[in-house]
Amino acid sequence: MNILFVTSKKNWGGVTSWMVRTTNGLEARGHQVFIVAARRSLFMQKAPKNLRVFPWKFGFDYNPITIFYIIYLIKKLRVNIVITNIEKEIACGGVAAKLCKIPNIRRVGRHDDFNDAKAKIRFRHERLVTASIAPCDAIFNEAIEHSAWLKKYPITTIYNGKNRVDFSDDEIIRQRAQWNVDSQTIVIGITGRLENEKRVDMAIEAFTISVKNINANTRLIIVGSGKNESALKELALKLGIIDIVYFAGFTSNPMLAASAYDIALCVSDCEGFPNTIVEYMAQGRAVIATNAGGVNEIIIEGKNGFLINKGDVNALSEKIALLANDSALRKNLGTAAQKHIEEKFNETIMIDRLEIFLSNFLVV
Repeated sequence: MNILFVTSKKNWGGVTSWMVRTTNGLEARGHQVFIVAARRSLFMQKAPKNLRVFPWKFGFDYNPITIFYIIYLIKKLRVNIVITNIEKEIACGGVAAKLCKIPNIRRVGRHDDFNDAKAKIRFRHERLVTASIAPCDAIFNEAIEHSAWLKKYPITTIYNGKNRVDFSDDEIIRQRAQWNVDSQTIVIGITGRLENEKRVDMAIEAFTISVKNINANTRLIIVGSGKNESALKELALKLGIIDIVYFAGFTSNPMLAASAYDIALCVSDCEGFPNTIVEYMAQGRAVIATNAGGVNEIIIEGKNGFLINKGDVNALSEKIALLANDSALRKNLGTAAQKHIEEKFNETIMIDRLEIFLSNFLVV
């Protein structure tokens, strides 16, 4: 297969991470994968150098120049499958695929990618999308619940997969040193975009409560970038914990960051199937997460992690204190989490399912 990903996103998110992993996985099996990406985007700044990327300024929806450029790439690279995600990508990549008579597969991020209130979304999907991939059953079911017309179109669940990455003790020590913490410090980490729905403010508030009941040598490390960074720093200052919170910025190596955590958090109000949780668990971390989206499809409460209700600051602070004070519990949860990923959510399973699914729509 010759596959073209179309990504117009300016920021780095879960779908972007999925795209990078699937590109590497598919190419390892002999397929050719290309990416046309927004020219001025975090992806263009941070994407691995081995990817074959074509930078482009997308412009407005149905931009004829963008459509013709994608058609040019399809023909030049002999592309036989296009993969898109958000509406802008469907409005250009979907049209190009349609005109070239090849399938356009949509990778859904969340159920609200579909909305019956917007007729144009249904119009685009019905005419420009061949089939869809959801990252978990929750998104699959919620999408159909909110947009019953989707039942007529092929959509399947392919879980995000991740393999464990083995880092040396020296690599982890160096990572922690960059955060100004040593090997004796208990690190509570959260990786993600610094935006409202990720509720990093909740993590800061819960950490403020929990520090009264845990080892003084504990730090909260926030890995990521976004529009809320200044407000979150102000919150940490206001709560009097700015000296024990470190804002690490964006990382191109989230697996190394996860390996340097002792306790890992994902406390979003709205999620699909978070890459961060798969990464945390693959690296054997003890995870606390809000029960949002498809999170409960990977975390089994009390067995390989802890689930709390969305917005429950007190429950989060209690779990942080519990894990910070019990190294054996952290180890047991982390070991169970890692085993769970290896058995059910590894990259081989993800690429196997994706490869089979895509091949079903090839035009012979």
